[in-house]
Amino acid sequence: MSFLVRRGKVYHLHVRVPLNLIQMVGMSVLAVSLGTHSKEQAKRLQRPTAARIRQALRDLKEPLYFSLTCTLIKAPHFHPVG
Repeated sequence: MSFLVRRGKVYHLHVRVPLNLIQMVGMSVLAVSLGTHSKEQAKRLQRPTAARIRQALRDLKEPLYFSLTCTLIKAPHFHPVG
């Protein structure tokens, strides 16, 4: 599940972390800035951005991708929500 949140003037995308990955990721919701003030642009970015985050979470289950995915999730534009 993903949803848009406006923080100040910028839209962010929040994506729930699957229950079986919360302990590994360290949070229940990932949030990423979409870098836009426009609600319309945020809506256009929502689906592809959520898909990239979900793929990164799926990759966490594969040891080969674990370190790369952790780097992505711990990047500065991600911040814990829950």
